[in-house]
Amino acid sequence: MAALTDSQIGIKKESTYGTPVTVDRFYTMEEGTTYSYEPRRRQSMGLQVGSRFPLGARSVMRTPQAEVTLKVALQSKHLGLLWEAGLGVIAHTVVSGSTYQQRAHTGITGVVLPSYTIQIGHVRNDGNVDPKTFAGCTAKSLELDFPGEDSDDGPTLTIVFDALSMATATGLASASYATSPYLFDASQCAGGMGLGGSVTVPTTTALGSGPTSFADVKSWNLKVEHGVDVGRWVQTAQRRNQPTAGVPKATLTAEIEYNALTVPTAIIAGTLLPFYATYTTSEALSSGFSQFQAVIPQMVLNKDLPAPSRETVVMSVEADILEDGTNEAVYIVHRTADTAA
Repeated sequence: MAALTDSQIGIKKESTYGTPVTVDRFYTMEEGTTYSYEPRRRQSMGLQVGSRFPLGARSVMRTPQAEVTLKVALQSKHLGLLWEAGLGVIAHTVVSGSTYQQRAHTGITGVVLPSYTIQIGHVRNDGNVDPKTFAGCTAKSLELDFPGEDSDDGPTLTIVFDALSMATATGLASASYATSPYLFDASQCAGGMGLGGSVTVPTTTALGSGPTSFADVKSWNLKVEHGVDVGRWVQTAQRRNQPTAGVPKATLTAEIEYNALTVPTAIIAGTLLPFYATYTTSEALSSGFSQFQAVIPQMVLNKDLPAPSRETVVMSVEADILEDGTNEAVYIVHRTADTAA
């Protein structure tokens, strides 16, 4: 029998949209990992003599629609698959020895994002585990949250998936996890954050660089929404075609101490700015240490100007992420010991 804490979640990329595969990459479930299922039953409301209520015989079970939200801690291993799922593109390249770099970005080719099979092992109150297998999972949004040093919470990655189908008869896959991954934390960003100036975007083997050093960010949050069309219903065996990626929207929000005119000046002038943040753990690789980096080549600050206060002045800043005509809108980079994405 399983304990109530033994729920599990696994994922694997599909070769064909909607054709389930056996999951083999597993993650420690953070609070906020969940799923929803809409049966979409159609009930006839037609009138019939002798019946005051709708007749149960006059209903049809349509194709259901499901959604899975996967939330994980930001760690040094096994996140490549999720970066590809949430952004669309990833390259996994050896840097030297057993040190690899994963570079993900938003520059998808074509009109669809990759699709995945996700399986959740849901423990019942009696200790049995119900496997729920979702196929045709397409990322609707990705959110990366980096709380500050004064928060009890660590950085997390959240991806919301649309799902084509859910099955309950598929056997539960055996869970195995990354070996001793290190967690990333706000305390690991010493000297690794920049805003404004110019930017050199990351390559498949080198981190990004360039933006002017900026030490006033307390916390930040990146969200990418792909604008996927999940309503492509058709009258065929599949019932719904693969969601197409629409016009994306990406935003960066941050809490910033008001210690200089950098941010107010940029808001007033509508200045186009690059941003980057780099975090380095103490996990030694064959070359250097495991690292995480987010790079935004161009964004514009929309709000908010600071107000006078009797306490430390902190600005709640929001920025729209744009394309600069040359680079992708968002890059995520991982230096890792993982041999595959």
